[in-house]
Amino acid sequence: MNQLHTMITKRRIWILTSLAILIGLLAIVAATVSPFKQASTGLFSEQSNQQTEYLRATVLSIDTETSTVKYVDGPRAGTIERVPIPALANQVHREQPGDTIVVANGQRSNSVFDKWRLPQLLLLVAVFFVAIVVIGRKKGIMGTVGLGISIGIIGLYVVPRILDGASSFWTIVGAAYAIAVVSLYIAHGFHRRTTIALVATLLVLSIVVGLAVFSGWFVGLTGSYDETTALLSISTQNIDMRGVLVGGMIIATLGVLDDIVTAQVAVVDQLRKANPRLGVRELYKRGSAVGGEHIAALINTLALAYVGVSLPVILSIVGSQYSYSIPVLFNGEFIAQEVTRTIVSSLGLLVAVPISTLLAAVALCHWQQITDILKTRLRHK
Repeated sequence: MNQLHTMITKRRIWILTSLAILIGLLAIVAATVSPFKQASTGLFSEQSNQQTEYLRATVLSIDTETSTVKYVDGPRAGTIERVPIPALANQVHREQPGDTIVVANGQRSNSVFDKWRLPQLLLLVAVFFVAIVVIGRKKGIMGTVGLGISIGIIGLYVVPRILDGASSFWTIVGAAYAIAVVSLYIAHGFHRRTTIALVATLLVLSIVVGLAVFSGWFVGLTGSYDETTALLSISTQNIDMRGVLVGGMIIATLGVLDDIVTAQVAVVDQLRKANPRLGVRELYKRGSAVGGEHIAALINTLALAYVGVSLPVILSIVGSQYSYSIPVLFNGEFIAQEVTRTIVSSLGLLVAVPISTLLAAVALCHWQQITDILKTRLRHK
């Protein structure tokens, strides 16, 4: 009992120390980060070509059309100035005295750009990591590491390559396979169960890629369905917006696919351990029963997630001053691509259950024979 108490105490100390360091670092970043970039010159520096500087400022007072602000960083730190408020700013949700905002400081005029939200976002990140460490422990931490690598692949590989003119579709597909391999092993470890889940994920992901390509072509989606995508396609004409749209379906499905495949393999593995006499057919039958409940909840979650993200645009379309009939409304590309995205992802999840369950049942029942065959072939090579 004393050893157990000592072990628990050491773990608590380690967790609390890690959390204190994390929160301290986030507090330092929140206090020192600034939207202002000092233009510098020199042998190893880069001269900024940016015509507009973004400066933090504290709101002192407001009226109908302007805000009186005091700059807190940049070349105007300490200066008090009246700054125009954009004409489209919502009066109800405008900044209030005491708020920190970002001011766009142009060559001809200044204007309120946005509220300064980064410290609050960093605090939410800190809370997120606290929950992961306290509740998820090692698994939660490793899952977060896998998430960080996935975001890194998208931010450091996918986005720059697409902006440089590389094929949007093939870049995203390659990244999706890389994310599947790296994130699974990092989050779940190098185990037999993880390898089975990876093989199942890659098989289902290949089916999703085919479904996404066919559906995008069949429905006639172009990838330019709102102001943002239209401006992007005009400003950077070397980007294949259809490839971005189809690739987005694949990435979105991959995020949920990891969940359902690993869960199915884990269920079959636990059934096998509980009763080693269960054969492939019985393992598949019992695992599929659990998967059916899981898939019903996930499809509903997926559809609601898409609707929730797109709700402002949906409201703007439905509440538009133009009179749309129901067929014309659903014929629009924005609604069409959301419906297509949901169907492609849901079909991918539907086929994931039988594929992952059957693969896990066969592999776990015949794991020794499979490993012996692979070892024999490797020796011959």
